[in-house]
Amino acid sequence: MNVWNMFVADSMNTVMTFHRENKLHIKNWPLSNDEGFKQFVNVYDFWAGDLIGAFKQRHSLSSKPYLFHHHHIMTYGL
Repeated sequence: MNVWNMFVADSMNTVMTFHRENKLHIKNWPLSNDEGFKQFVNVYDFWAGDLIGAFKQRHSLSSKPYLFHHHHIMTYGL
């Protein structure tokens, strides 16, 4: 899931950068749509991250990496 997240985020960021640098605009495309893409990438990063591992690391607790994703089929990609 983490690899897929990086692929999707990099792809979306590359496209948005290309459009911005080349001043490519779609007629009637509001800037709020670009903001929506950015929020999508942020949400995707949030869910693909190791939330429980980060929490346990901050509190000096031991944990296996991505333990939450291993125990929940929907987040594990099955």
